[in-house]
Amino acid sequence: MDEKHIKILKDLGFDISQKDLTNDYWKKRGADALALTTQDRDVYGCIDHTQGDGVNIFDIEGTEYLDVTGGVAVRAFGLRYKPYLDFEASINDVVKELPGADFDAIPQTLLAERVAEITPGNHKKRVVFTTSGGRAVEGCMKSAMDLSGNRRFVTFRPAFHGRTGYALALTASNSKHKSGFPQGVDTVRVF
Repeated sequence: MDEKHIKILKDLGFDISQKDLTNDYWKKRGADALALTTQDRDVYGCIDHTQGDGVNIFDIEGTEYLDVTGGVAVRAFGLRYKPYLDFEASINDVVKELPGADFDAIPQTLLAERVAEITPGNHKKRVVFTTSGGRAVEGCMKSAMDLSGNRRFVTFRPAFHGRTGYALALTASNSKHKSGFPQGVDTVRVF
């Protein structure tokens, strides 16, 4: 991270300097401020959010990593992927987020039509855009329960489906996600 990026953080009211840019310093601050999810602070450094090229990411000390998390599936082509950056720049004057839960919008409708078109099957299809994978999984689970009348799911071990209520019941990849929480639906686990 260079001085330009440090200045942006300072302009936002944060106290940060070049001397603070060590993995140990930020891992300690992260451990004190962030709830643990899946990161392993003993292994990985603090990511430099100003660098990256596709699936190659860097920590603030310059160590390069191959990003196989894909932004936890929300940006599967990686960080600062050039074709994405070019596309985003080309539509810079377009509204960044559409209030699609409350209004129809042409881009959203066109994308829904395309998704339905490339999805297998000849049945009537409708598309729901949501804010997270967990919410998407829960929407599918609710649809399955509504259409089938069944309330039990076959799940795989290991598998990660999300951290929200029903999705958490399907998750079997990391005990940290589930420890101490009730299971929302019945599951049968298989490898």
